[in-house]
Amino acid sequence: MRKALLLSLIVVTSAALPALAVEKHQSYISYDDGGTVVRQAEDGREIEARVNLPIFPGDEVVTSRRGRAEVRLSDGNVLGIDRATAVRLESILDSFEGEDSQTVVELRYGKIGIHRTEIGRELVRLDTRHASYVAQREAVYFVEADARGADRVVVFDGSIEVRTPTRRTRLRAGEGASLDDRGVYDLVSDVEYGSDDFERWFARRSDRRGATSSRYLDRRLGYWAASSMRTAAGS
Repeated sequence: MRKALLLSLIVVTSAALPALAVEKHQSYISYDDGGTVVRQAEDGREIEARVNLPIFPGDEVVTSRRGRAEVRLSDGNVLGIDRATAVRLESILDSFEGEDSQTVVELRYGKIGIHRTEIGRELVRLDTRHASYVAQREAVYFVEADARGADRVVVFDGSIEVRTPTRRTRLRAGEGASLDDRGVYDLVSDVEYGSDDFERWFARRSDRRGATSSRYLDRRLGYWAASSMRTAAGS
């Protein structure tokens, strides 16, 4: 009797494990203007980016001066990459290709936008030479690493935490600041009214995602639907 009960428990437990397991997804290019290359982590080979091209942990995405790109991450969050920008996906949560506990993106140069979405399972940590930028909840923000060696951060929606070796600073929607080795300075409000073309472009795409998405929609559906969204949201 005890053996039969034990076998029953094993069967029930085994059946429950798939439901408890974290579902894996594929990161991919969801928009590209042209001129973007992906430097693969596996062998260093550079390939031309295209919509639906898979992105893997360790890959570097580099845009040209004439094009911008967007990456949908396996964790449900979204990266917008401005012209003349290089980012490296240090690690990616919920990816088929690893067991990373967090998504970490390195901005090497240029400008990036991050949409921490409502379906994102975890935060994205964006690293530059000066700081780390983190949104715990839904947010849209931009970070630029300029040629003078300083960062410029702008928050359009939600709030983020700016982490430096000496302190942590909270920035909220409508606020922006500069950052270098000395820390955060030039904190200003109402920055959205001075937004540039890239910020408006990514913010419009974020608004469209928020209006059409559902927390119950399987993120993998976007992998095959991305091509149709490219024309509609390219303006």
